[in-house]
Amino acid sequence: SVGAEDLLGRLLPATELNPATHEHDPNTQHQAARMALSSTLGVIVGGPGTGKTHTIARLLAVMLVNASDRGTPLRIALAAPTGKAATRLREAIIAASGATEGGRAILPTEIAEHLTRLPTTTVHRLLGPRGPNGTRFVHDATNPLPHDVVVIDETSMVSLPLMARLLEAVRSDATLLLVGDPDQLESIEVGSVLANVVDAARLVESPLHRHVVRLNRPRRQQAGSPIAPLTDAIRDNKPDDVVALLRAGANDAVTGLPLLTFVEHRDPNSATVLAAVRAAVSAPCAASLAAALDNRATDALHELTGVRVLCAHKRGPFGAETWNRTIEQWMLGHAASTRFYPGRALLITRNDPRTQLANGDTGVVVAQPDGTRAAFRIGDEVRLFAPAQLDSVETAFAMTIHKSQGSEYDTVVVVLPPETSPLIGRELLYTAVTRTTRRLIVVGTTEAVRKAVQTPGSRITGLTSALASAHP
Repeated sequence: SVGAEDLLGRLLPATELNPATHEHDPNTQHQAARMALSSTLGVIVGGPGTGKTHTIARLLAVMLVNASDRGTPLRIALAAPTGKAATRLREAIIAASGATEGGRAILPTEIAEHLTRLPTTTVHRLLGPRGPNGTRFVHDATNPLPHDVVVIDETSMVSLPLMARLLEAVRSDATLLLVGDPDQLESIEVGSVLANVVDAARLVESPLHRHVVRLNRPRRQQAGSPIAPLTDAIRDNKPDDVVALLRAGANDAVTGLPLLTFVEHRDPNSATVLAAVRAAVSAPCAASLAAALDNRATDALHELTGVRVLCAHKRGPFGAETWNRTIEQWMLGHAASTRFYPGRALLITRNDPRTQLANGDTGVVVAQPDGTRAAFRIGDEVRLFAPAQLDSVETAFAMTIHKSQGSEYDTVVVVLPPETSPLIGRELLYTAVTRTTRRLIVVGTTEAVRKAVQTPGSRITGLTSALASAHP
């Protein structure tokens, strides 16, 4: 069998060709793997499409070969803050495991099969919540997790209290890999742990200095995609560039269909705005409704990933609740007469140990002969629940940008509030536009866009200074 060192050199070469300069540059993915292989803590960060999950999958392959050479099994845990993010992590690991080059599989067959069998879960489920409110866990310092390697994706979403519980539960001799994008919105709860770790690691005297690697070369965006330059301009605080890119728009080079559209309007109820949003949401919502009425839960769930309206506010004319009522009216032809109607997109808003549904899980209501059921994907299976089993759930054709973290959609409609909104900011806009995999529609004014780009989020915390000066 191929050795671990040879496999690392083949999967993640130390240098790579820079297409812009035609010179070989150091490969940050290789640096990240080296760092993680030589330490019990690795932090791998980068924007969308920079190869974070690709790096993790190949790093785990090397770790598995290492363990095999030593004759010891390697217990791996893969987790993310929400069920949706955990599902995306599993899909990405499976895709990376099956990658080919020149028609041949890149990973050894037994290693690829091992990776594709690894389950993913939420951080809460990994720790094993107990008690009615799910804030106490089975695994802690006295009963640590059995895993040798623990990978946490979308770490920017992990709150400070939950990160503290996780650190207590990871064995001191295990490897912890934290992965994410520090430029996204911080956790909706207290703390901005990933951003604090990255900030502290910039200081040479910090014990974290050699434990953080940033991946910065886009690898996933299709040629000609307008999303990468837009997100770069937002992150780099270039409001003129952001406005210019939005106003220029972009169309698919092959189909001619729009990939980037700016609906420049102050009134969210204007005919122009309503027409643009309705055109974007109608087909996926209709397809999901048809599948839901036909009791095809898997198809209904899949269709709903086609589009999402994202709002800074929950309530008011620019808010998710208003847009949900509007989309329901379009889809049903009338206002919803019952909460659990077939086709309703669902979002869980609180962890529930009884059902194993976690905050952020998304589902859909489907029709069955004996009534309606709520369908959710948990791991590899779709599970059905009676409406009475769901305590904390809301409609999710539209949702707040905060609650969209960890999700991806084919088409994203971003509804910006006026520039006077206290919620508007750079991380909010960055997070919203990076939820799309293909098409982006931004609704709002240039004043709101400029205000968002020029307003960084507040990271006032004692954690950064503590991490910068802590002893290793």
